[in-house]
Amino acid sequence: MLNRIVSTSPLILFAALCVPAADGAAVNLSGVPDFSQHADGAWRNYCMPTNGANMAYYFAQTYPSLGGPLPPDPLADVQATSVIGMDLAVRMGTTNSGGTTAAGAVAGLDSYLEDTWDLTPGGADWDTFYRDAAAEGGTAFWQNIQNDISNMSGVILIIGWDPNALPTAEGYDLPDGYDGSTGLNAAIGHAVTMTGFSTIGGASLSVNDPANNSGAHNWAGENASFGVNVRASDLELLSPMGGTTAYVVGAVVTNIVPAPAPVFLFGMMCAAGARRRGGRAG
Repeated sequence: MLNRIVSTSPLILFAALCVPAADGAAVNLSGVPDFSQHADGAWRNYCMPTNGANMAYYFAQTYPSLGGPLPPDPLADVQATSVIGMDLAVRMGTTNSGGTTAAGAVAGLDSYLEDTWDLTPGGADWDTFYRDAAAEGGTAFWQNIQNDISNMSGVILIIGWDPNALPTAEGYDLPDGYDGSTGLNAAIGHAVTMTGFSTIGGASLSVNDPANNSGAHNWAGENASFGVNVRASDLELLSPMGGTTAYVVGAVVTNIVPAPAPVFLFGMMCAAGARRRGGRAG
């Protein structure tokens, strides 16, 4: 698959865009939807199921050979609404008062993906797990999620706030009693879909934010992501999210094991080209 690469010329992929440079790299996934958690007025704390739908449609577009009931282009509002509100939310144990825990997100997303696609007879093998930013350490976590995106995994970032500086922007509702706790069994503050990263001239993330998408629709088109700088040492977002300072506190990561070929096999070409130009970055 595509790796972090140091090179002198841009390399273009269908499923991921890799732009190497002497002082870093930028990788952005293609085909990631930007569904809105405000498409249904009852979804006050449905950020995680909405991100889960982003993942499902991303895999449907990137790996059409998997088949399954989802179309490769998520234009059907009714279908996406059903996926988010009637399937993923139930599997994740999401409620409007309590939101979603990281453990519920991992279990619910994995079971949905397993039940939706058949990679091999008897079911697909999906590896869905939780990254704890505090346990891994900021810099290591930052490196790990770069690797996840470079390998075209699905990454949902869990966002937290200081309980004394909670979000003030409209649409950023928090679970009842939110106190900033983190970990598998804590109710998450918010979640966004990671669509890429850059280490050129600093560290930055590209994300699709279901709360920032205020439209009464379920499909804002792919590549609707926006960039936000991040301090790798403590994972503070250097631009406000929800109107105040926020932090990346964890991630739900999912991928297919073994990974099938994406729409085009340019990932291997990108990696091979980089090796001819000096190999992978350390």
